[in-house]
Amino acid sequence: MFMKDSSMKKSVKFKVALLIQVLITVFYKLIALKGSTLHDILFWAVMGLGIYIFYMVFGYFCHSCKKNQIMKGFFSYRLPSDTCWHCGEKID
Repeated sequence: MFMKDSSMKKSVKFKVALLIQVLITVFYKLIALKGSTLHDILFWAVMGLGIYIFYMVFGYFCHSCKKNQIMKGFFSYRLPSDTCWHCGEKID
């Protein structure tokens, strides 16, 4: 899968995974075949990718200042970048 490619930066991996999550969720909601095999596969794909994104949110932090790069606070979130929002150090 594309997530194991080490040449991709962590911030780009997160943004791609989030975009795929949104697209699969919208497709899942639009599909009219309730109870079909495709509907069940999409459900488990959305759940699996959601768990992976949840793992990425808590594992994406700056190595020098130890600040999380996605969750700044309980109600404060941001898309990650290549540099730390707190100390300015390069992350990837």
